[in-house]
Amino acid sequence: GADGKGTHSPLPRMEPPTPLFRSTLRPYQQEGLWWMARREGFKDDTDNDSQTEADMDALYEEYEFPRPSGRSSTLKSFYFNRASGELQLRFPNASQECIGGILSDEMGLGKTVQLLALVACGLDRAANAEVDEDMDGGGDGGREKGVGGTLIVVPTSILTQWRSEVEKHLCVSTASQYLPSKRAQVVYEYYGNDRTRSTAISKHLIVLTTYGTVLSEFN
Repeated sequence: GADGKGTHSPLPRMEPPTPLFRSTLRPYQQEGLWWMARREGFKDDTDNDSQTEADMDALYEEYEFPRPSGRSSTLKSFYFNRASGELQLRFPNASQECIGGILSDEMGLGKTVQLLALVACGLDRAANAEVDEDMDGGGDGGREKGVGGTLIVVPTSILTQWRSEVEKHLCVSTASQYLPSKRAQVVYEYYGNDRTRSTAISKHLIVLTTYGTVLSEFN
C-alpha cells in the first residue's frame, strides 16, 4: 500500500511588529500567524510560483505511491482530503482568490494571542503602505491615518476578559498612534442599552461586542 504517513512540512513563521505587540509567540503560534496573514492577503518573501506545502489546500494530505520494483513510474504522489475522503492525483493548490479562514486550535493553545498578533500585523502593514504611498508622491495629505476597526463578537461572559487580553498583548500607547482621530479608542465595547449607534464605530481599533447585541442590531 501507499506510505500511510501524510507529509506535513512546517509552515513558515511570522512575528508580529514590536513594540506594538509586546508578547512573544511560540513557534506554532508564529506558523498560525503566517497562515492567517496569508488568508488575509498578505504577501512575503516566501511567496513564489512553485508548488510548496504552504501552497497546498490545508484540508489535503500528500501521500506517496509505493515504487514498483524493476519498473519506472511517473506517478509519485496522491492527495487525500481529510474532510470529504476524496482522493486525487492533481495538486490541490490553495486558491488565493478565497480569503479568510477558521483558526481552530484546541483550547489553551493561544487563539486569542494569535488573533491579536494578526491585528497588530495589519496595522503595521497599513501604516507602512501609507508611508510608501506618500514617498511615491501618491499620498493624499488630507487622508486620515489608520484602517478600519476589527470587530470581535464574543459571549457576554468573556467580554471583560477580552478587553484584558487586548491590553495585555497590545501596547496601548503605541497602538493609539494608529488611531485616525483623537476620539477613537484602542478598545471600544459596543454593548448595553446605552450604546450609541454611529458610523464612527469603525474608527476604533478594536470593537468588542456580544452575540446578543449583534442579534438585536440585526433584528
